[in-house]
Amino acid sequence: MSLPVPSPEVLGVVFVDVVSAKDLPPLKNFLHTGFDMDPFAIVTFGRNTFRTQAIRHTLNPIWNERLYFHVAKHELSYPISFTIMDKDKFSNNDRVATASLPVMDLLAGAKINLDEHGGGGDMMPDDMDTPQEHTLTMLPAKDSGWEGHCTITFRVRFIRYATLRRRFWHSLTEQYDSDGNQRINRVELLTMLDSLGSTLTESTIDGFFRRFNKDPEQSDELEFDELAVCLEQHLHTQHGPRSIEAGSSADSAAAAAASGSGSSSSDSLAVSPDPAGGRKRIFSFSREVSSSSKEEVAESGEQVIRIRECPICHKPGLLGKDDTSILTHVAICTLNDPDKVDRFMMGNFVTEAQAQRRWFNKLTSFVSYGSYSVGKNNANIIVLDRATGQLIEEKMPTYIRMGIRMLYQSIGSKTTVESKSIRNLFASLSIKQGKKFTNPASVRDIAPFIEFHQLSVDEIADPLDSFANFNEFFYRKLKPGARPIAGRGDPCVAVSPADARILCFPTVTQATQLWIKGDLFTLPRLLDDPELAASYEGGSLCIFRLAPQDYHRFHIPVDGVFSEPKPIDGAYYTVNPMAIRSSLDVYGENKRVVSILNSEKFGRVVYVCIGAMLVGSVVLTSEPGKPYVHGDEHGYFAFGGSTIVMLFEPNRIQLDADLLENASKPLETLVSV
Repeated sequence: MSLPVPSPEVLGVVFVDVVSAKDLPPLKNFLHTGFDMDPFAIVTFGRNTFRTQAIRHTLNPIWNERLYFHVAKHELSYPISFTIMDKDKFSNNDRVATASLPVMDLLAGAKINLDEHGGGGDMMPDDMDTPQEHTLTMLPAKDSGWEGHCTITFRVRFIRYATLRRRFWHSLTEQYDSDGNQRINRVELLTMLDSLGSTLTESTIDGFFRRFNKDPEQSDELEFDELAVCLEQHLHTQHGPRSIEAGSSADSAAAAAASGSGSSSSDSLAVSPDPAGGRKRIFSFSREVSSSSKEEVAESGEQVIRIRECPICHKPGLLGKDDTSILTHVAICTLNDPDKVDRFMMGNFVTEAQAQRRWFNKLTSFVSYGSYSVGKNNANIIVLDRATGQLIEEKMPTYIRMGIRMLYQSIGSKTTVESKSIRNLFASLSIKQGKKFTNPASVRDIAPFIEFHQLSVDEIADPLDSFANFNEFFYRKLKPGARPIAGRGDPCVAVSPADARILCFPTVTQATQLWIKGDLFTLPRLLDDPELAASYEGGSLCIFRLAPQDYHRFHIPVDGVFSEPKPIDGAYYTVNPMAIRSSLDVYGENKRVVSILNSEKFGRVVYVCIGAMLVGSVVLTSEPGKPYVHGDEHGYFAFGGSTIVMLFEPNRIQLDADLLENASKPLETLVSV
């Protein structure tokens, strides 16, 4: 008898016991009289980041710490990453070694079957109750100078979500089975539910018995599995699908049942036609995904479980949680675990970079840049990498980060940033920077730029010494195949126009509520054409923000023909999220080029290329009136940050669920062409 699963995307819970590491590099201490190594481990999977305690002065640390996270179907391609850091007392913690592998490799013993298309078949795995031990060889940090081999050892255990919860109900019901016959009568059930603070009515409870043709008044009894099915069905019907957040330990709130987004690690943008007509319905960076509306179930007001603290670990604060969250937490605590570990790992870190920092670095970061969390309007820019599912911190020089915060928040009144002197300053800086980076002497800036941003030079089409100046490197071309284009030849497929951080909104109104905060922002002002703008009221809006480290050539998202481009002169404000979420109308003020891409399948798509601070020019390489297919080049930006804004007419496109979810937080999603 199977229990209802809160979402068909959820596979189960992975438990990882980080056991030990061996043969870490003997990094020299300050006086070079011996080694100094106080190692701790960071484990990252998707949006979940965990950290062990630091072990004092050892090259062979033993942690024996546990973490757990939920795995959804679309997350099977994500890697699980291990990083060992050396804790320093008076300086930044040092990276020692790293290793990663696909989580699918860890779950090989769970016998998860994928069909030949990679994920569309039967996804119900087996439990992997016996922990499996793994030892990975780690790659030493580049600056360590260590040429030896170090390893990390960990154990993995996988339990299906339904199995985990069934064990909870069985374990709990056994406590109230007075005669030990593996069945429970009405009196025993009422006693059990009363101890849980349940608010189920007697009629609901009697319905559990009648469902299996049993009479509660005649001392009929429910088998444990029958009761578990009834209680789970009640939870699922009452609350519907819930989203999973990883639990890190007994010190963090229990995770809720999750639903996956249906996305994968690919950054291609696939669009499938509406069977009822020629308009396009799907906007997905992975594969064709059909959206289906889920039936809303009205809540009855009855709660299965209502307790203040976990009866196992005594974690307080459960009273305000939903039933699904509470049951997941208690179910994990009731596991009969033969491989007892010493402690749970610390969690609740936003990114791996945050988990690496010392407390005073975090304090300095907070004072200088603002709070460190997703969706906050400050100089800490956190984006979701769609390829790995991880939250990452965008890298930028400290002086730029602090300057942006001071200008757009600390001082950032409308009067300050819109003053004529500031506009002239930005324009002057952009022009000067453009001249600097077209000077042949600027080639010396290429190598430090690559090093700071850790760019891959293997995908660059031309040799580094062939660039006459920095700007030529900045708008470099890539080797053929470096950005595989999805659905070439299929006019019903769209692709991302650039390597960028994307925000997608189903309507312009929602975009202005969540992201674009400029007081004067309107579509007529953006397009400098009220008549054209009227066609996109109620349509979808997508923002693609390019950071300086990105590949700065941009491409054509859908098959079509361009109209004559319309250049609009303007200012050179930064397109940094803090500026966009200030009172300043960056998109309506900045220098930009507006093009209309006439597509048979998508209608008229507005393509706005927006320059920004330090961007010398926007260069279009496409020709008006010439037919193009998606993936063809449209142009490039010279040095600096820049943005593409795309507008779709109403009902022409439906945004993929994970993009909508991320944008609602609001959280930018990192994608590639």
